[in-house]
Amino acid sequence: MNQKKIISRSEFLKKAALTVSGIGLWRNTNRVYGFSGTERNPEHRTLGRTGLKVAPIGMGATRTLNSNLMRAAYDQGMNFFDTGRSYSNGNNEIMLGNALKDVRDKVIIQSKLKIQHPERLTNRDTAKEVIKEMEDSVVESLKALQTDYVDIMLIHGMTDLNVMNHEVVLTFLQAIKDRGITRAIGFSSHANMAELIRSNNESKFYDTFMCAFNHKGAYVHSRNNRHHSWKQETLIRELHQAKANNIGCVAMKTTSGGPFPSESENGTFKAALKWVIQHDFVSTVAVAIASFQQLDENVQAMKS
Repeated sequence: MNQKKIISRSEFLKKAALTVSGIGLWRNTNRVYGFSGTERNPEHRTLGRTGLKVAPIGMGATRTLNSNLMRAAYDQGMNFFDTGRSYSNGNNEIMLGNALKDVRDKVIIQSKLKIQHPERLTNRDTAKEVIKEMEDSVVESLKALQTDYVDIMLIHGMTDLNVMNHEVVLTFLQAIKDRGITRAIGFSSHANMAELIRSNNESKFYDTFMCAFNHKGAYVHSRNNRHHSWKQETLIRELHQAKANNIGCVAMKTTSGGPFPSESENGTFKAALKWVIQHDFVSTVAVAIASFQQLDENVQAMKS
């Protein structure tokens, strides 16, 4: 994709709306982002330069609409919750908002927005459509989550360096961060991960990212059977560099590589999860939890 500049940073800040009635987004905010995490668990890790303190195992909310399961995860010591605007047509964010609204200042919420048809970024007029869609997505996320800020906002499913580094995208993300709409900005990726992380290691624009990482160096998606693999050594090298750059890493697909044998455990998903969190460049993991049994297993891995 052509990286031609469509609109300057100053133009965007002057013209972009984000002033949806009743939300009051487009304003300066000197926000205090409350929860440090140390009150409930001294083993929390710092998510790069965001300063956010997260438990080593977080809750991937994407596989459930059970608010009781979300609340149980919080009660068991998890403080990082991952969701996205596209999950269950927005209902996943609604569920999470209902479950955690009374403890909002004690949890870290990560959500995502998708850039549909990113080829539109190459044209000034259609780029405006993309900006409007990103604005709408952020507004709808805040409404659904019943909050006036999201701790982390990611661009969902990034694969293309040109999209990730396009000025329209960068300007939009910087704007919502500057205005206190989000504490941190990042991207999620299931493919081309090492190249994307390498690019960000050079630019250092994104505060954090979410990528697939497990002992196998591959995964098969449990719902759509999508398969992907990567060169483990190359990815780990970039992940170490990200840590050196103080850029946060959230791992996903952590048990999608299958059970992992260890000295004390013979081929378990718990061991696979522990293999991931033993790497110091991983701040936390977002494990898709769909049942109370899975929650208990993940809590045990976190505490053992």
